[in-house]
Amino acid sequence: MKKTDWFKERKWGIFNHYLASSVRGCGVGSKGEAEVSWEECVEQFDVPAYAKRVHELGAGYVIFTLSQGLRYLCA
Repeated sequence: MKKTDWFKERKWGIFNHYLASSVRGCGVGSKGEAEVSWEECVEQFDVPAYAKRVHELGAGYVIFTLSQGLRYLCA
């Protein structure tokens, strides 16, 4: 079995970016700073609700990126 066989067997999945600009209050304001802290933005994300939706949709995997060329990065 190849290391990537699981990916093919899952048929389809969800890809999404979690960006500061996509969370209410986390966008960059007029002074170049976020309205609320990155930690607060992350705390706003409802992981159980997201997982439930993914499960209900029948997605075989999730690829969830945490940064896209900004200074915010979860590691």
